[in-house]
Amino acid sequence: MRGTVLSFSIQANQGFISGDDGKRYNFVGSDWNLSNTPTQGVKVDFDVDGNRATSIYEDPSAAVSNQTIKSRTTTGILALLLGGLGVHFFYLGAWGWGLVSILLSWTYIPLIAGLIMGARYLSITDKEFENKIKKMQGPFGTIEL
Repeated sequence: MRGTVLSFSIQANQGFISGDDGKRYNFVGSDWNLSNTPTQGVKVDFDVDGNRATSIYEDPSAAVSNQTIKSRTTTGILALLLGGLGVHFFYLGAWGWGLVSILLSWTYIPLIAGLIMGARYLSITDKEFENKIKKMQGPFGTIEL
């Protein structure tokens, strides 16, 4: 069956999935077969055992919709032109790094980093760019030059 993760509590090690059949299923962390932590909105494929979801995997047909596709060119141009204010970070969803860039903008460090990152984004392949932005998920994701 397919569905969408509604919530997951790390402390309780359990969560809920809304199935495409309109029912809710609970699950525990040991049923999660993905390398990342369950997050709200992730599309999954799972088996059902009563009201429990088991053998949970990412839905391969929804892999593209789980991530917003960002343009490598747009990101590169934003980094080159507005990198001193961290606009490219906000565009990629790493708003934490965007705020850090704004706070440090008077030092010109974000400007220099933006120029380097912009040139790098424009010179790499789309596949390399996808790999980089996957690591930059969340407000303070890993930044790679």
